[in-house]
Amino acid sequence: SIASQLKRIIVNSCPDDYSNHGTCIPSIQLPHLRYLSLERCSFSRLYALLRLAPNLISLRVSIIGWSSMEMNYLITNDPQESPFKLVYLYM
Repeated sequence: SIASQLKRIIVNSCPDDYSNHGTCIPSIQLPHLRYLSLERCSFSRLYALLRLAPNLISLRVSIIGWSSMEMNYLITNDPQESPFKLVYLYM
């Protein structure tokens, strides 16, 4: 599919849009995805997306409803606990 070949996904929002933009992206393997930008995303949806995009190196995300424990998990990016290879993280 075309989506599985994408290298960059950017999802912007309107000022009155309060939806979880992570749901705009299909739940398919995204092996070529390197850059992801989401205006609004929940931790559970972001975590699911990151599992589908093992080669992601740059993430820009606006947080909705995340706990401090969830943020620490993503920021720590411990190779023993996290499968992500992030080089750039913008929150």
